[in-house]
Amino acid sequence: MNWLVVLATAIVATAPVADLRGFLDGQQLHEHCRPHPADDMADLRSALCLGYIVGSADQILAAEAETPPQLKSFCPLRTVIAEDLRGAAMDFLDRHPKARSAAAATLVAAALTARYPCAVAELNDR
Repeated sequence: MNWLVVLATAIVATAPVADLRGFLDGQQLHEHCRPHPADDMADLRSALCLGYIVGSADQILAAEAETPPQLKSFCPLRTVIAEDLRGAAMDFLDRHPKARSAAAATLVAAALTARYPCAVAELNDR
């Protein structure tokens, strides 16, 4: 059994380093969010888009649950719905086509930070 561990370690150690930027890049996310009307998978792509963006937002909000408001990445208003998050991400991707080679999760975070800054949320909560 030890030889199996040694073999697996050797294979991993000698394998080329994978590009671990993320599962989707911004271009792929953009294509999922704006599928061609003739695409047989348009509904599935649209659902993947919305789920990816909402999941990214949920992950950030959960990770920052105990973070003081002034240090949070973004602060959506209480009335924000999933389609609003999608709109923010798509507006960002449309305005920054050269950034689409970056990891989609990073771009979603940047889009939400730009659309929902915490300073604005603090003013609206007063």
